[in-house]
Amino acid sequence: MRLSQVYISGFRCIDALEIDLNQFAALVGENSSGKSTILQAIDLLLADRVSVDELDFHRSTGNHADTIKIRGIFTDLNEHEQEQLSKVFGPVFETIELRRIITISESGRSSTTTYLQIPQAQNPLLNPGYISGSTKKEYQEAVEKGDLPESILGSDGKGNVGDLKVQIPVYIAEHRDEIDWGEPVEQEIKGSDLRELLNILPETLYVPAFDRITDHVTPKSTNILGKLLDKIFAEMEQDGNTEMARLNRILNNLTSKFEYKAGKDTRLPELVHLENKLSEFVQSVMPSSSVRLDFETPQLHDLLASHFEIKLDDGVVTPVDRKGHGAQRTMIWSLLRTYLEELSGRGDANVLFLVEEPELYLHPQAQRVMLDVLRRLSDYEQVIYSTHSSVFIDLSHPEEVRLIRKLQMTTQLDQISEYTLQYTPNETRLLTWVDDDRAELFFAKSVILVEGDTEKVLLGWMNQQRYEIDKKQRSLDELGCQVVVTDGKFAMPFYTSLLNDLKIPYFVIYDHDSSRGQHEETNGHITNNVSRGRKQGLVTQEQVFHPFLEKDWGLGEVSEGKVDKMLGHLEEWFEKKEFPTSYTNLCESVYDFADSARKSPGT
Repeated sequence: MRLSQVYISGFRCIDALEIDLNQFAALVGENSSGKSTILQAIDLLLADRVSVDELDFHRSTGNHADTIKIRGIFTDLNEHEQEQLSKVFGPVFETIELRRIITISESGRSSTTTYLQIPQAQNPLLNPGYISGSTKKEYQEAVEKGDLPESILGSDGKGNVGDLKVQIPVYIAEHRDEIDWGEPVEQEIKGSDLRELLNILPETLYVPAFDRITDHVTPKSTNILGKLLDKIFAEMEQDGNTEMARLNRILNNLTSKFEYKAGKDTRLPELVHLENKLSEFVQSVMPSSSVRLDFETPQLHDLLASHFEIKLDDGVVTPVDRKGHGAQRTMIWSLLRTYLEELSGRGDANVLFLVEEPELYLHPQAQRVMLDVLRRLSDYEQVIYSTHSSVFIDLSHPEEVRLIRKLQMTTQLDQISEYTLQYTPNETRLLTWVDDDRAELFFAKSVILVEGDTEKVLLGWMNQQRYEIDKKQRSLDELGCQVVVTDGKFAMPFYTSLLNDLKIPYFVIYDHDSSRGQHEETNGHITNNVSRGRKQGLVTQEQVFHPFLEKDWGLGEVSEGKVDKMLGHLEEWFEKKEFPTSYTNLCESVYDFADSARKSPGT
């Protein structure tokens, strides 16, 4: 199954937010925008134990939430998952809609209520929630009429409530395609039903940005190393490993010397003597009391795992928690890669990976390796991660990106529309391979789109020598403005539409070229997108050269060496301290745009 949508309200910086999720999803945004909060909310949704405090409840001007609500919708359930749900709740689930409400008392104690949308059969007798002592007669009558089989009444044929609660789900599982289903009804789930439900739902495996390495290299049932070791021990036991069996016998024999059993005390005499002495002294104060020395029987794999340690040999052999952050992070990803290999060919795993900033402490090449690991992992498990690195954004899959920003003290979200995806050029994947800097637009406050290297050199020079025009002008980087080369005009409709969706202000600079054919059509798409962005309140601007930059500026025809020619003109102007009006006008337009975009409320 897959978590396809989550709704969060009243949690930390989130007032109310709904987010659709892919099998592989990237959360992008500035620091403190709410990316980690989204991951933590998903973790809370699926946690067996929920722990929050007063500071986890949303606060903003004039608003202090007293309730946290998290709702998740799970889709793509396989047949095994549907059968498990039917055994617990009776009906057939095509999707799962789970809702959790968390409140906190004045004393600071939190409480959680869990609700599940349960499909309802048109025939109320087939809804397990309908079964009670007052309705069992209706089931007996249905059997007498031949509407339901005698087997639902149990082996004694009386139709006791306990038998009905067991047999009705069995009947539903066998006849689910023949049953008429109505609208689902939300019901509170607790106790054993809640534990069963959480066992069916994906288990979250959370990797925070800043975490103690010991949380990953100390074996636990909730981390990757623990899962890998459990697999080894389970395989050894299944294979009838003689050494494992011998160790178990030794452990059981040793346990009998320490563990108390009523009616047959086989413990060590020394232990019994110590217990009696302690009881004697306790009873001198509390006559009706006695002391019991008891030991919890350890499992062999727990005993071995508790003394397990990962060491790293980089010239000096020391525990990995004594190494640098880069080495520690590499170990975490090495465990993840090993887990990925173990997953290959298996269909029984059900884990949702939540990863904060996987790029931390990794150099660019290692980041690309890590991205590949996460993407291959998503073939088996759902992966949701937050990132500040353009390496972890794949422009060939823009639908995976969720842009998170904080406006007016609350988190908001933007993602790519179907309208934009229709523009996606076939060459986007190639463009990403050639220059993945384009993905930096997802992290910018504003973007300048240019066709090629000539314009990029022009703007780079302009940015470097900006003090010659205005001594107080800040750099484009300081203004949060990113220059993106689209490698030609024909990709610009995609980029302008993408930026409209993400509500990122942009300035598009391009050559008009011909007034016929594909050029005319593309020019029209760009202008329409700029207009569309402006209507939705974005700061957008376009600069069109007729028919192209060099001729528009009176620099003559240039067929080869355009970049070198432009650089030559720039150096000449700088040396003479004389800048053409066309240059200074563009410079002023660019910086006015970047400054206005930085101040606009949407950014």
